[in-house]
Amino acid sequence: MVSLNNTKAQICTFAGEECCGEGITNFQLNGTPAINRTSTVNENGGFTNTAVTATVIKGQAYNYSVTFPIEDNIVNCNTFNFKIYIDYNQNDLLTDAGEEVASLSSVANGTYTGTFTIPTSAATGNAYMRVMMKMASTSLSGGFCGHTDITPCNIPADPVGFHGEVENYTLNITGASGLTNITSGVNDFQVYPNPANDDIIIDLPPLCMNCQLEISNTLGQVLYSEFTDQKSKTINLQFLKQGVYFVTLKNEYWNEVKRIVKQ
Repeated sequence: MVSLNNTKAQICTFAGEECCGEGITNFQLNGTPAINRTSTVNENGGFTNTAVTATVIKGQAYNYSVTFPIEDNIVNCNTFNFKIYIDYNQNDLLTDAGEEVASLSSVANGTYTGTFTIPTSAATGNAYMRVMMKMASTSLSGGFCGHTDITPCNIPADPVGFHGEVENYTLNITGASGLTNITSGVNDFQVYPNPANDDIIIDLPPLCMNCQLEISNTLGQVLYSEFTDQKSKTINLQFLKQGVYFVTLKNEYWNEVKRIVKQ
């Protein structure tokens, strides 16, 4: 049994059981800072408290990526189930409605991506996020493996054994007012080259989802406007005369402005 080292009360722990090299080798989430954790399969006996924390905002959507290769060349039991749970109400349970935020069933080894949204009703503060994978009940060829579906605490216990891996993370859930607690600079975006002749490149921050991008002149007149989720955006400035302009990037939670010069 592996114990958690965390300031919150302990959510259930249980021992994993490696069978054939299965496990999570990479997990990513575009919180702040972004989570990008690479590990060996079945580390720490299949149960790991990662001590990794990311900040997320109520009402925002977040993208995840998970990779679980299988190292051993086996014929049977070569499909996997996967789930993510988040303790949104911070009651140290993961079984409440809406706390299962992602699920995959009977997929082959590989990399999978998805999206979930932090509900506006979530409690503010630190919440557990549990990332789980284990062997599925049937193989790619339809053979029977006997594994049950994933539950957050492996209750009832899988009769064949929990052949998989669990990783625990902490999410710092904030609302609009909570942005002042985020590390300075995480909302900052970059505009270059500056001064610019033809094109500018805008690198957007991780928190920018469905952000409004504007270019305005010194009189406050908006000359360019669009909504974007792109991480990098190139804009041709041929429609602008030489002079000083302002690039604004904003959503309902924050607003950042950069001064640029068109030559």
